Amino acid sequence: MTEGHTALRRGFGLSWWTKHFTGAYNGQTSRWYQAALQQEAGRIAAAGMTIDVAFESVDGPISNRIDDAYRAKYKGSPYLAPMIGTRARSATIRIVPQKASI
Repeated sequence: MTEGHTALRRGFGLSWWTKHFTGAYNGQTSRWYQAALQQEAGRIAAAGMTIDVAFESVDGPISNRIDDAYRAKYKGSPYLAPMIGTRARSATIRIVPQKASI
């Protein structure tokens, strides 16, 4: 990690269309959520790639579509209700890829 970047380690994620979202299960008081909003950038390492990303807060009608995607993906999960609940919904962010390195 470089200074000014946040590691995305907690929460739950959803890749939906070509947009990526994640939310903080514990809501806006989650440390990584606070850091993501403050720093507005991070780095995700997965599958042999490292991707610099920007974080953007999410609000408005898109939240309903994200919830619908969670319902479809996690139907029957005991974690579904908290993932689409008010606390987690208020802490949803969009992950915007900036560049990747392999």
